[in-house]
Amino acid sequence: MSYLKHFLGAHEEERRRHLKDYNYEIAERLRIVYLYCKKEVALEDNTNMIVDVKTVRIPKNTVVVLCPYMRSDIGAVVGVGEDINLPISSERAIDNVLFCVSCDGVFKRGDLMGAIMLIPVDEVNGG
Repeated sequence: MSYLKHFLGAHEEERRRHLKDYNYEIAERLRIVYLYCKKEVALEDNTNMIVDVKTVRIPKNTVVVLCPYMRSDIGAVVGVGEDINLPISSERAIDNVLFCVSCDGVFKRGDLMGAIMLIPVDEVNGG
């Protein structure tokens, strides 16, 4: 048992030493949030469009990552945006997405466009 405590303690020490160069540490959990179209929009093949989505609240100290497995048959969400860009230490909200269209189609109000992953981070070394 003392060997295990020694091993885990050494591992924790190495982890702390490695993190000294970084400002944030990623948590071991994430949440998937779906992006729904806010109003009807017609999409044309081979275009990129900014489309309004239902507002998604992002808690402070949360990293937003596009979910590569959730995409529409019309195209894919390639970016997310907000009216005012705020730092990660602030609460934020996603209002629109950049959508890359692969074929003609229509999104109706409430249609699923894609998904994002919200990954909480903890400040280390003063953020």
